[in-house]
Amino acid sequence: MRKNYASLFRFLIMFLGALSLSCAPESKTCAIVNRPILTQNLGHNSGQPLDTAILEFDNRNYLFVTYMINPKDKNLTAPVSIYSFDQNDAIKSPVENLGKTQHVRSFSKIKSPFGEGVLLADHGVDGNGYPGGKLSLFIKNFKTDLFEDFSQKVDIGLNFSFNAVAVKRKNSRFDDILVAPYNSGSSKVVYLKSDQSKYIDDSQSLPRDWKAAHVCFMTATALDLEKDGQDEIVLGGCDLEKTQAAVKSDQLMVWKENRWQFSSPETFPPRKKSASWGTVYWLKDKDRLIALTHNKGFTEADLQIFHYNSHLKKFEEEPVELKANSAEKYFHKIQKFHDDYIVLIRYGSPRNDSLNLFKMKKNSSGKWNQEEVCLASPPGEVALGIDVFKGANGKEKLAVTYYSGRLDIFE
Repeated sequence: MRKNYASLFRFLIMFLGALSLSCAPESKTCAIVNRPILTQNLGHNSGQPLDTAILEFDNRNYLFVTYMINPKDKNLTAPVSIYSFDQNDAIKSPVENLGKTQHVRSFSKIKSPFGEGVLLADHGVDGNGYPGGKLSLFIKNFKTDLFEDFSQKVDIGLNFSFNAVAVKRKNSRFDDILVAPYNSGSSKVVYLKSDQSKYIDDSQSLPRDWKAAHVCFMTATALDLEKDGQDEIVLGGCDLEKTQAAVKSDQLMVWKENRWQFSSPETFPPRKKSASWGTVYWLKDKDRLIALTHNKGFTEADLQIFHYNSHLKKFEEEPVELKANSAEKYFHKIQKFHDDYIVLIRYGSPRNDSLNLFKMKKNSSGKWNQEEVCLASPPGEVALGIDVFKGANGKEKLAVTYYSGRLDIFE
């Protein structure tokens, strides 16, 4: 009987969601509008939701939702809400709330000496002298099906961390950790090396100019370009301090002679200077990398798409054409869905005239052009997060989470 009631309730939620979408104005440019196959309500915790990520553990998907602490409340923290999906890609109850965070900037799945889990970088509250935040490490307990807080195992103190990246080292059972911060005298670049039971500070293995904040790199991602079991690390360049040397391009770090070294400056094409504050987000897609950039005033945003040429040992830029838009904005996140890249925009001032997403589609001449995302959404909704994942049926799916707490899943 309970299963019948549950099925009836799920059908009612989907019907009401479809009914609300049918009242939304249709796009004038989309021949076909993709409608959600499932709509649910998360019921956000009190506080301002900040970001989302969907990660898979043991063939089950989990949605992570973080919250931002108001700068006036610099001594407060918020837990991360963790939602598990069932065999129908519906959210299960109850939600798990774990950890103490303030402004999470990145999620990284990690294989640590303590188990498999997720690593979160936190730069702390905005303003108030930017005291910085702490790393969080949540390890999956496969017996209880819950996550456990192991953050004390990666405690590096307060740091203005933008990314914390899991790095695969050749012949090592566990991932190392690179912490890429806001690169100034008040924050530190950290490298934690894994052994059989713990992490050891091995920051001395990093390039000296970066550690001393003579150059600015504030984001990072790891990928095995040579397919040899040893990750290389890509660093996102930035222009923050006038005293630092200009960073003309993003940078590749390679493991050589028992330390991390910068590769040739020509490994990457020049950075776009229209959004010069820095490369704030990386997306890996096989041998392709997509960089999101914006300026410090959040008024100009841009993106670059690179592919790795294994013969020349360098990244080459693919042509991109963005539509001019004078609105106050920055590009917060990008995900690949089917053959296109979907970009999440965040505005300085709220906008309700259209959904804050667009897509980059490659045309027959090889150029990436900006187009409308043909997703049905309720009028007035603002997207909080976008996440692509493999559903229980094996199909690729897109989850769009809204600030209202609504969650739409598309195929």
